[in-house]
Amino acid sequence: MRSFKPFILFILVTIFGVANASNIEHRIWNKQPLDISLPVNQERIISFPGEVSIDVPADIKAASRIQIRSDGTIYWKAGRDFAKRRVIVRSKLGRVYLLNVSATIDAPDHQVTIIDEIIERKHKIIDNNNNYQPELKKNVPAYDYVDLFRYASQNLYAPKRLIKQIDGITRFPVISNNYPLYRGQRITLVPVVQWKTNSIPSLYVTALAAHNSTQKLIDIDVRNIRGKWLARSSQHGALGPNGSKTQSTTVYLISDKPFQEAIQ
Repeated sequence: MRSFKPFILFILVTIFGVANASNIEHRIWNKQPLDISLPVNQERIISFPGEVSIDVPADIKAASRIQIRSDGTIYWKAGRDFAKRRVIVRSKLGRVYLLNVSATIDAPDHQVTIIDEIIERKHKIIDNNNNYQPELKKNVPAYDYVDLFRYASQNLYAPKRLIKQIDGITRFPVISNNYPLYRGQRITLVPVVQWKTNSIPSLYVTALAAHNSTQKLIDIDVRNIRGKWLARSSQHGALGPNGSKTQSTTVYLISDKPFQEAIQ
């Protein structure tokens, strides 16, 4: 089993990874409340299809600066941290969106664009041939979860000449902290690199350095990793005792929101 060097990799990610990150995340409204985290004292843009109004709890509103444009763009700056609260966004077109909004120091600040498929189907545009086309064509990626796992693994382990590049995937910043995400065992998980797809909705694959802090062999069960994940995988099936050459490996997590929000 190959030993993983998380701190060396994190330095490389810090230098080379952030510059290529895309600034817009696409989420699809499917009647399930959308989790939105706000960075404290930084403005975050949340974009809706069409003009909207917003109902915010009084204490959260008092601690925030919220500006709404007529095109459905909300500029929200939280002045302090707060736990997840329900916010209702009402569209002038009669649509209602539910948000679970929280604010933390380390929340991401990139733009979030909400896609409402019902509105997209109702509003058509005319193309150059005067044929009606949907305003938003679904961007169906030419890859599945297995492709994303393989892509992440190759970028960390394979020689550069063997890495297969996939169109529509870019580096996305992630905070390299030690998170208590694994249930029942003393396994530390530290995110070292994250990628984002340019599909709709956006998908994220995060690679985490996994380390065994005990003196016994631990079988890795990715189902024990806390968070809202679409898929989970591990480079190896077990971790050797602390101090051995097999004490570390890499875990891969796929989510429909950035790692920092998926773990909440």
